[in-house]
Amino acid sequence: RIPVIRMDLQPSDDLASGICRVAGPFHPAFGHLVHSEIFLDMATAALKSMAGLPETVIFRVHPKNISRLRGLKNGNISILKKKFHLNAIRIIPDVSLTEDRLLLRVKE
Repeated sequence: RIPVIRMDLQPSDDLASGICRVAGPFHPAFGHLVHSEIFLDMATAALKSMAGLPETVIFRVHPKNISRLRGLKNGNISILKKKFHLNAIRIIPDVSLTEDRLLLRVKE
């Protein structure tokens, strides 16, 4: 129950160029990568819980989380399509959802 207030380091020109880095990984969007992985885990769990998945599924998320669900360069979408043999994944923004929720629908 420790609140996380920052992940990774504050990006700067020196850090991005490698001048100030001593050791360890650095990515300017590290926080986004972490949140994307969380949403990938949530989407995977939702898809695993359904029997007989259709070729197209629909996820509803808060508008702020569309990019987190998609992942870097739509990587999460590619992973989910391949893993669950899906033809299409639609993402619909839903402001009624809290930012930590994801809903899976098979039909709209």
